[in-house]
This record gives sequence, structure tokens and C-alpha cells, in this order.
Amino acid sequence: GTLRVTSETIYYSDGMLGRIEVKQGRYGDADTFRYLTLNGTIQSEVFIKGTVRNKDYFYLLDTLIAPESGRGKALVLGLGGGLCSNMLVRKHFNVDAVDIDARMTLCAHKFFGLDSSVNCVTSDGRYYLNHLDKKYDLVLFDVFRAEEQPSHLITEQSLSSLKQHLLDSARIFINWHGFMSSENGFGTSILYNTLRRAGFYIKMCALPGPEESRNLVFIASLSPLGEYPFELNETPGLTTLVNTDERPLLEKYNAGANLKWRENYLRYYQQR
Repeated sequence: GTLRVTSETIYYSDGMLGRIEVKQGRYGDADTFRYLTLNGTIQSEVFIKGTVRNKDYFYLLDTLIAPESGRGKALVLGLGGGLCSNMLVRKHFNVDAVDIDARMTLCAHKFFGLDSSVNCVTSDGRYYLNHLDKKYDLVLFDVFRAEEQPSHLITEQSLSSLKQHLLDSARIFINWHGFMSSENGFGTSILYNTLRRAGFYIKMCALPGPEESRNLVFIASLSPLGEYPFELNETPGLTTLVNTDERPLLEKYNAGANLKWRENYLRYYQQR
């Protein structure tokens, strides 16, 4: 049956970078949860007790990133509510988290329990990468702006420049929508081609389920990658196009996938 949803807004802010809201509520008699939205799309969602509620993508990422024995350095591009940054802290990484919107940092600390050890930087991710003076063991691109992916962060030139800031065994993880087939999969093919052109080995992983309701996680490295859980056997081959600074293509070719993602998202949440 339909679950009854009750919620209240506990933070609200309109600005040039969009509308941010933090809401708190219940699904029926379930535990109280809290969620962060950007332009109406949920970015982070947790139960008040600290359990991540939107667990499919988080579970996939948690499974793919093995706990480190030492204290490696991790860079998170796209802070959101800080859930992924907290996960990396638990895996013994020293975490730098970059977000263009200072309100995200405020919300992550005030409402989602961001670990105090996370070094938060308010900056455009590409600008930050262009001015780096350190190297990382892990880089996570979690840069969904609502349902869109900022194209300038994942061009051939940006990814090629990033290589000088990666340790030899470093891994890059990119959160992506789940589409691989038909017109909605063109953006996935372009990202795959762009990573290859920039000189990376690539794996793609996803939990079982329909394309429109899953996340893909790209894993990239400068050295060959071993086997990963939930690894996809197929590789996207819909186009040979590459996303470059001179010809940024992802907004155009992801438009259909992003529209479908938002439609399914709104259908799921507004009908509950």
C-alpha cells in the first residue's frame, strides 16, 4: 500500500547556485529520516540514528572502496551531506572535500554529522584541481548538481591534468546515472571514451536492476585494475565522441538521461 509521508523543512535557502532544503520526516511508522535536496532532488538521506537511507549507491561505493591499512589521502569532489566523506574517514583516509556551494558544508556539519576531520574547501572543482600541490590515493567525483553532471570537470583535459596529482596506485571513482543503452546511454559512452583518451584503465560497476533506477560507478586507474564486485561485462559503444574543453558534449548528450532520471525520481518520491 501507499506509505504516508510526513515531513517538515528545517533549513531552506535560495541562491544563485539553486535552492537547498533540509527536511525531516517519516515514512508511515518508520524511523525519522532527514534529507538534503538541491532544486528538489535529494542529494543525501539518512535516518536520524545515522544509517544511510538511500543505500543502493552508498552500498555499492562502500563495497568497491576497500578499507585502507594506512592513512591514504582522498579527494571528494561534491560534498553533499558528507556521507561519502564520512565513509572514507571510517576507511582511514584523510579527506579533502570540495564543493562550490558553502551552504552544502554548513548543512553537512549542522544536519548530517560531517566528521570534523574532513577538510572542506569551497571552490569550483576544476579550479581546485588546477591549483593542486598534492597527490591523492583516491578521488571521488560525486558532482551531481541535482540530476546534472558538470561537464567541465570531466573533460579530456581536466582528467589528463588530474594524473599528475595521483599516486601510482590511485583509484578514481565517478558516480553516474545508470543508462547504457539507446539515446539515454550516449553520455555514458562519451565519459568512457573520455577516460580512455585521457589514458586511464576503466571498470564499470552497478547493482542489479533496471537502468533508470540504478547508479553506475566508473573506476579508473593509471594501472590495470583487478576484479571488482558488481562489475559489468559490457562496455558502452554507442559513439566515439569525447568530452573536451573545446567541445563540451555531456550536457547535450545527457539531457535525455537526466530528464528520465528526474521523472522517475519525482514519480517515486511524490507518489509515496
